[in-house]
Amino acid sequence: MLERWERLLEQHIRTNSQLMTREPAGQLTHPYTVPSAPGAAHYSTALWDWDSWSASIVLGQVAADTDRPDQFTAYEQGSVLNFLDHADDDGVVPIQLTPDGTLTHSDPSRAGGFSENMHKPVLAQHAAMLTRRAGSADWIRPSLPTIGRFIDRYLESHVHAGTGLAYWQTDFAIGVDNDPSAFYRPARSTASVYLNSLLYRELQAYGALLEEVGDLPQAGRRRNQAADLADAMRSYLWDERDGTFYSADLALRPVDDEDWLHRGAPRRWQSLLLRIDNWSSFLPMWAGVATAEQAERMRQRATRWRNPGSQGRSHFRRHRRSCQCSQRQQRTCPCNDHWWTHHTQRCEQRARGNLLDQRHRYDESRNWAVCSCQLWPRKHLLRWRFRIWRRL
Repeated sequence: MLERWERLLEQHIRTNSQLMTREPAGQLTHPYTVPSAPGAAHYSTALWDWDSWSASIVLGQVAADTDRPDQFTAYEQGSVLNFLDHADDDGVVPIQLTPDGTLTHSDPSRAGGFSENMHKPVLAQHAAMLTRRAGSADWIRPSLPTIGRFIDRYLESHVHAGTGLAYWQTDFAIGVDNDPSAFYRPARSTASVYLNSLLYRELQAYGALLEEVGDLPQAGRRRNQAADLADAMRSYLWDERDGTFYSADLALRPVDDEDWLHRGAPRRWQSLLLRIDNWSSFLPMWAGVATAEQAERMRQRATRWRNPGSQGRSHFRRHRRSCQCSQRQQRTCPCNDHWWTHHTQRCEQRARGNLLDQRHRYDESRNWAVCSCQLWPRKHLLRWRFRIWRRL
């Protein structure tokens, strides 16, 4: 089944990839790419930051598999150049551009105190990828100082002094829009693992571009900045207890030496982990920040049996036929949202904790199947309950 969907998706991309290209129009003076087919609201004419970068990854593969390897090159390079054309003198680059204007929520420039998000740190990565394909950096060489100012703006205005981690100014256009560790949180309060992974790769990519044009001292400096950021990520975003990376909470009150209440025991931590699992927790592995040991722990964590109800599905399927009761009911088990069948017992969702009725057991002689969370040894059940409590 999976192979079938992969084949259909690949066929759809190859058939429709040309629909993602746009010719110069309005303030966009270079050809560019969009993340949709024509006619889609908000996307059909809009050039977006990380959408154009990720689209280039796919378009490059499509081009490489055809006899027209350069069919998208002008549009991909034009996407980068359009953004750089709209960078201001402080290195602020917009998140989105259309022929008629720019999408903003508040002023990200110096006039606004650099207090809004700007283009995600993927400009150098996009340019480096296209440079590698072209075999030359001549197309981007004149714009390298602009990319440098863009990266410096991140390092100067979007990095927390106490941890050395980059943070979101707000939750506007962050790319992981529904991530609770960033969405609807206070301004400048989340050192996102997603953002920092991108920034680390951006520094590495800019170093590669500088090396390509022969500026070895600056290339070394940028790679040292990347190494410093990686150290900060391993120090403040890695959770040794859980064996994974999380975003960090920076919304801590400043230490006030004049306040008698806390003078004897001031805060000595710079951030707190936001223990919310998210796909972006794996980006340090992609970026090369995670050590081999950390990567192995993350792999084990992702593959071992962590879901207490996962065994319940097979257990339920195994014994469902044995239930002959005409009065059986179906409910949703709160521990794992899977359907289970029962006759005399039920799951209860207790206040602020999906705790299960411990009377549940499977008894084949009574012909009823139950929530298999109760098949766990008691120590595992208690551990699962603690995890529920910890996330509240």
